[in-house]
Amino acid sequence: VNVHGRRPVLLYGDSFAECVPESRCFQHILNKDKEFSDQYYLLNYGVGGYGVDQIFLLLANSMQHFENPFVIISIMTLDLDRSILSVRLGQKPYFRIENGGLSLQDDPIYSDLHTFYAENPPQVRSYLYRRLMNLLRKQFPSYFEVDRKIPQKIEINERIILEMVSELRQRDLDFLFLIFHPHRPGVSSINEKSGWRERFLRQLMEENQIPCIWSKDVILRDCNGSFTHFRRSFDTYFLPQNRHPTTYANKLIARRIKAYILENSP
Repeated sequence: VNVHGRRPVLLYGDSFAECVPESRCFQHILNKDKEFSDQYYLLNYGVGGYGVDQIFLLLANSMQHFENPFVIISIMTLDLDRSILSVRLGQKPYFRIENGGLSLQDDPIYSDLHTFYAENPPQVRSYLYRRLMNLLRKQFPSYFEVDRKIPQKIEINERIILEMVSELRQRDLDFLFLIFHPHRPGVSSINEKSGWRERFLRQLMEENQIPCIWSKDVILRDCNGSFTHFRRSFDTYFLPQNRHPTTYANKLIARRIKAYILENSP
């Protein structure tokens, strides 16, 4: 990609970074902003459905192709749950912690989804197990409220994020984390008290002095921190059909990205 002498800004993440067709995305907003685009050019490496592990792998295999890039790593809070999965829609690479370090489990990765499922069909007992769990969940809802894989999710995501930060700092690159908060009633709500994902990420960013923009803070500041006002204005910030950020929300976040880069990048 020819950035015409400007400094490349690389954005990584999932569909919240990639954006959905209904919204104008960050590269469209910032690359048409003269104050930003005179010096910088944003390249969007967001991929829908990615977990933190896949974001890390794409970062590790692409940033070396650019000279002195500014790196933005976006994480949607539910991406933390994807990092322990070996299959999500299709097969995906994932990490295990072995001998004190990250060990990539990716042999083999099938490029064809139908071939993978044909050679790795789900066992009949898995359907029976799922049926049993659903029945038990209805009978004993309080028992199933607690996600017993939270410690595992925290451990692997902390290792991956700190590995990303270490790699960026070793390369002496400017970087910024961008945390997206989805609004999915019953799972995650931007106008409710923080759950374990947000608490974990905020503590990790603070303890390791990781620069970060929080979409939740940006949106709540825009609506004056009023949850009542926010509920009336849901469609202003999130698309009702897929709950991804609207163009308006993306512009708010892009404005914060631009301000941070102009203030902190030589």
